[in-house]
Amino acid sequence: MKRQRETPGSIFSIKIDEKNYSFGRILNGGSAEFYDYKSDSEEVDINFLIEQKVIFYAIVFSHAITKGRWHIIGKTVLGDNYKNFPKYYLPDVADENYYRIMDNFGIHDSTKEACRGLELGYIWEPQSIEQRLVDYYNNEVNEEYNYFKTLHEIKD
Repeated sequence: MKRQRETPGSIFSIKIDEKNYSFGRILNGGSAEFYDYKSDSEEVDINFLIEQKVIFYAIVFSHAITKGRWHIIGKTVLGDNYKNFPKYYLPDVADENYYRIMDNFGIHDSTKEACRGLELGYIWEPQSIEQRLVDYYNNEVNEEYNYFKTLHEIKD
């Protein structure tokens, strides 16, 4: 397979088991969104796909795309609503009272309240995302995500 480029708006497929694919879209800054849709084929109507519910957002190591583990199957234009989206909470392991947010404009100091409810800003390996999707479709808790979420939970 030829080398793929990580381009915002690209739609990709993810093999999640022996016969099923899930799908996502590359956003800005290494982020991707993952859709609540699986199929036994990589061929899917892109316009239909991007109307599906987003399960979660995550920052993923680029080699998932560039090395061909996940296949680019189409391209869309990101609308204006993606210019400063998604935002991630960056936990600080040394100081639990230090809050930061990462968005398309960089990393900024923030407040505890502004970080509440945001996705954790970890860079995930592709196989961790694949397992998170499998767990979602099987209605199971993803242990890895749950561990990090609990570890860096914003406390009052």
